[in-house]
Amino acid sequence: MSDQRSSVGYCPSRDELDYVVCYSRASMHTIEMWIISPAGKRLATIKVPERVSNVAWGDKDGKTLYITASTSLYRLRLKVPGVRN
Repeated sequence: MSDQRSSVGYCPSRDELDYVVCYSRASMHTIEMWIISPAGKRLATIKVPERVSNVAWGDKDGKTLYITASTSLYRLRLKVPGVRN
């Protein structure tokens, strides 16, 4: 049986890439974040050392991706700002 993935968090960026938190359906643990192109192709994977609960864009310029996890808050500075509500 293959280990299928489902998403639990989603953040679009202004360059139309999607940052998606994926988890394993078999273990129900978040295993990675995927960066997905508008065509649906996975461009990159972001590994986080613990279970991720969600993601959000922040900072004044909107170029920081915040990742909430079981016991930590992670942040990644990116070149392109995210889309915020």
